[in-house]
Parts: sequence; structure tokens; C-alpha cells
Amino acid sequence: MRIALWSTGYCRGFGGSEQMVNTLLRRFCREGLDTLLIADGDPRRKELNPYFPSLPDGVEVYVDTFPNPLLCTRRPTLFISSLFKYARAALKLIKLFRRQSPHVVHLHFVSLDLFVLVLYKYLFKYRLVLTFRGGDLAVTRQSRLARLKVRIAVRAADKVTAVSRQMTICLRDQFGARKVAYIPNGVDGAELRRMAQSVVPFVQPSHFVYVGRLHPDKRVALLVEIFKECVDAGCDRSLYIIGDGQDRDSVAGLISYHGLGKHIIMLGAMSHSRALSALAQARCLLLTSADEGCPNVVLEAMALGIPVIAANVGGVPDLVVHGQTGYLFPADDPHIAKKYILHLAHNPHQARAMGQQCAEAVLRNFDLAVNVRKYMDLYRSITGNCQGVNTIETD
Repeated sequence: MRIALWSTGYCRGFGGSEQMVNTLLRRFCREGLDTLLIADGDPRRKELNPYFPSLPDGVEVYVDTFPNPLLCTRRPTLFISSLFKYARAALKLIKLFRRQSPHVVHLHFVSLDLFVLVLYKYLFKYRLVLTFRGGDLAVTRQSRLARLKVRIAVRAADKVTAVSRQMTICLRDQFGARKVAYIPNGVDGAELRRMAQSVVPFVQPSHFVYVGRLHPDKRVALLVEIFKECVDAGCDRSLYIIGDGQDRDSVAGLISYHGLGKHIIMLGAMSHSRALSALAQARCLLLTSADEGCPNVVLEAMALGIPVIAANVGGVPDLVVHGQTGYLFPADDPHIAKKYILHLAHNPHQARAMGQQCAEAVLRNFDLAVNVRKYMDLYRSITGNCQGVNTIETD
């Protein structure tokens, strides 16, 4: 069976969607599947993504320029140029699909690319699988076009999956998806520990860590404000911020403004192994996002035995059990997080006890091998050859 995974941001992103695609491609290849990656990027670049492990030689990679014209609708010249480049790339895909003849095309993160894949589905007779990962569904709150895209998606796809229970219910109730498979992300705890141990520790142990994009949705500036209150209240721990993005300068400016340079250290973006090494040294992972799908970083922290303090949004409550594997606070009242941060800052023994429960919960509920098997069963079910996976259906 030949499977094509489409991940538009794979070559430039270091988020959970791109990371999960990297993991699935490596595991599918190990399971003997014929795999293909389709991504947006510069086809002349030799290195696909410096943040993730290299893909096996058995994975064929197809990279072309797929710019999103809708991001520049207020700049007519750039819009036309982007539209032309996208159309040219879409036409070149015809040769790829004729040559490869994939049985399944799996779009991770439902974007503008959906429309091309729906059209080509009828030309090349492949099965189309869509995985909603968070931001692709959140944008429907502000955009009619995004809502239309999702309605088309759930009707045209052969199978729809979502990484959180909240998104699964939303797709069913608001967009009429009759069958949605809930398949959360999974991690391999043993592999994560090996990767973390492969790097010489470079952060001080038993401090707090944030790992992720510096994006408005992540509300890292708010995290800085909350941690300032903790420092003012006597917290003797530091906060390491790992990641990069459009909010980098504003976050750095806020840290400087409050004189927190000794307490909050920005480390920038780094390889997956280095980020895991920092996580493994942490007292606790902090996350103040306004919305989340199934955040990989939460699963990784838990697999490494690190508890989590996070906003109670999206798929986070699917992962974190309040009071057992961490603490959840209301997204609209994030300063409650201060109480939980101070509590774990002053109680390292409880943090370690929570961490033990974290590792057990991940192994029990979010094992990568189970995640991979569910996707493989799903592919076989729509190509006439399998057992299927659990779905949530409407009447």
C-alpha cells in the first residue's frame, strides 16, 4: 500500500503537526509501507527540517512551492503571483500522482491544499484522509471561507480524524461529519528518553520550561507576566523559554522591561533532541495557550516524567488529569496558574510523584505503537482491507 502524507509546513515548521508527520513517516517505513511526503518549500534545499530526526531513505520526498494566496489578499500583485505559483505547483502534481499512484493521500492540518486534493481524488482514484489538528478548525470562528472549507472537507473525505475529543464533537455537531475517528497523538517514551539522554544537559535542573512556537495563540507574553508574579511572590526557580516565532521580540522586550533576565531565559529554537533534554531536566512544563489540539509537547513532558501546568483548552484535558498528572487552569483566568506554579516550586517531591503518574498515563493511553496501528487500520479499512478504528457517529 502506497501512502502519501501531505504536510504543507513540514520544511519550515517545528510544531506538533510537522513533528507527528515526521514520526509517522519513520514508523510507517519501519512497518513496510511505501511512503511519500509532500510539502511546501524550496526544492533546491537539501535539508528538509533541522528540528526533527532525518527521514529514512525509504521515504520519497516531494517538495514544491505551495504558497497560500489567501494570506496576501490585500496585496493584489503578491496575491496574483502566489496564485500563479500555486497553480503551477498543482499542475506539476499531476505527474507525481501519475507516477506514484498513491492508494491513500493523508492531509495533516486541513488547509487550502484540500481543494486540490479533492479535485485530484476523482482524477486519480485515491482515498482521501483528513486529520484536523487544532488551528485548522479554530480559524472557522473568524472566517466564512474556513467554515466552507471544513464543510467541503467532511463531505469529500473518505475518512476524517481529529486529535482531540473536543474537535471530534465539533466536527460532528457543527459541520455534519457523520463519522469522525478520534486518534490522539502518541509518543514512544523509550525513544524520547534516548533522545533526551543523547544530549549533554545544558540547563539547570528542576526549573520550569516552556517549549513551543512564540505565537499570539500561545500567549507566551502572558506566561511572562504570570511568572513575574511568581518571582515577586518568592519563587526561586527560573523559566526557560524554548522556541521561536513572531512574538519573539515582544516577549524578549517584556522580559527586559520587568528586569527578569536572570529569571526567564530565552533559548530560541533548537533540535528536537535538545528540547527533550531540557524538558527532562524540568520541574514542570508550563503552557498558557488560548487553544490547543493535542499538544505533543505535553505528551513528551509526561512521557519523560514531567508534570504539566496548562490552560484547560482544546485537547489538553484529554491528556492532563487535574491534580494527578498536573494542574489545569481556566483560560479566561490564567493567573490561577500562579498558585499551581508556586505550589510545585516549593514541593519538588509532589512534582516527582506527579511525574511518575504522567509516565504511566502516557504508556497506558498514548503509546505511539497504538497510534500507528490505528492509522494503518484506517488506511486498510478504506482500501478494502482491514478492521477499522473507533469512530463517533451521528444518528
